[in-house]
Amino acid sequence: MSSNAGSNAVLQQLKAALDELGITAQVGEAAINATFFDPTNPKMTNNDSLLAAALLGETAPREQLVNLAFAPPDAQRESLIQSQAFTGLNAKTFHVQTAPGVSLQAWYIKPEPGKSTILFSNGTDGDFIKSKELITQLKEEGYGILTYQYRGYGAGQGGSSGTPSEDGFYSDLNAMSRLLEKGSHQFGIQKTSYSNQILMGYSLGGDVSTRVAAQSGRLYKGLVVIDAPKSIADAFKAQAQDTDPLARQITAPFQSGIQAAVQKLRGVFDITKDVLRLHVPTLFVQGGQDKLALPPLARQLYESMKYPVKSYLDIISADHNTVITNPVNADRIANKVEQFLSHSDYCKVLQDMSSYNAHNEGGMSHFNQAARQPDPMTLAMAGHH
Repeated sequence: MSSNAGSNAVLQQLKAALDELGITAQVGEAAINATFFDPTNPKMTNNDSLLAAALLGETAPREQLVNLAFAPPDAQRESLIQSQAFTGLNAKTFHVQTAPGVSLQAWYIKPEPGKSTILFSNGTDGDFIKSKELITQLKEEGYGILTYQYRGYGAGQGGSSGTPSEDGFYSDLNAMSRLLEKGSHQFGIQKTSYSNQILMGYSLGGDVSTRVAAQSGRLYKGLVVIDAPKSIADAFKAQAQDTDPLARQITAPFQSGIQAAVQKLRGVFDITKDVLRLHVPTLFVQGGQDKLALPPLARQLYESMKYPVKSYLDIISADHNTVITNPVNADRIANKVEQFLSHSDYCKVLQDMSSYNAHNEGGMSHFNQAARQPDPMTLAMAGHH
C-alpha cells in the first residue's frame, strides 16, 4: 500500500472478513498480522497489495486499484535513502520542476570523457539503496548517471512533490531526458544529445523507460530493461501465485475480487505494444528466479521485438531484488551494457541496423533518414569498423 493509513484500513477490512469466515479463530490474529504487516516479512508488500485488491477488486474504481502499484517509501525508509543511497558516489543532488506543482529530487554523476550518460528510472518502491550497487558499477565503467525520485515519492525536503500517476511518470522521464539534452549550468549537468543517452529502468522503471523509448521519437543510444513486468496486471497475477501459504489460504475466498482487479488493471504500465515499436538497441536483463516479473514473459517480450539490435542477459540465480543488489550481478549488468553499447560491438550494431532499414523503409534508426548518412554517434565509431 502507499501509506500506513491505507494498510491499517485494509487490515480492518481483512479482520472483519476473516472473522465472518471463521479464519481468524482458525489461524490466530498474530499469524495474520505476521503474514501481511510484519516489516521483516520480505513478501509483506506483495501480500498487502494482493489482499487489498482481493478485498476491493469488485467494488473499487480502477484508479484506486492502480494506486496499489505505487509504494513510495515511508518517512523512516526515506531518511535512510537520503543518508545512504548516494554516499561515496560524488553525486550532485538537486530539485527540478517537470510540471506545474511537480518538483523532482534528482542526482547527477558526470560521465568520463567520451562516455554516455545513463538516465535511470527506479522500481516502484523508489528505494535507491537497492540500486546503489548497480549505479556504483556503472560509474566505475565511466558512465554518467542522471536519476530521480518519482513524483509524490519521498518525505520532507528530500522528496519529490506531486501525485504518482502513470502518465505523470512518462511525462517526468521525458522532462529529465530533455534536461539532459539541453544541459544545465545551474545543476552542473553536461549537455548530452539524445544519441548519447541510454535509458535504463529497473522493474516499474523498465516499463516507464520502454514506453518513452518507443513513443518519444528520439534516437537514443540504447535502452536497458531490467526485470520489468510485461504489465501491472501480469505482475499482480504473479504476486497471487507467490504469496505465503497463509496468504493463499486467506485470499482463497476472494478469488472473484482478484479476477476483477486483474481485469481493471488491464493496460496499466503495459509495454507489450511498446516493445513492438522499439527502434533502439535494447538490452533485456532478467533474473531467472524472479517471481514478480516472470522470466517466460520477459523472454516473450524479447522475442517479440522486431528491431534486430537486441540482446538478452539471463542471470539465472537472481530474483527480483538480487538482480541488482548482488554485487556480482550488478557487475555483470554493467559489463554487458559496456559490451553491448560500446565501441567493441558497434560494428555489428551498424550492420544489423543497415540490414533492418534495407527491408523496412521509413523505420526509425540511428541513421539520418533524409540524407541516409550516419548520425554523429555512427561517425564517432567509424574508426572502429
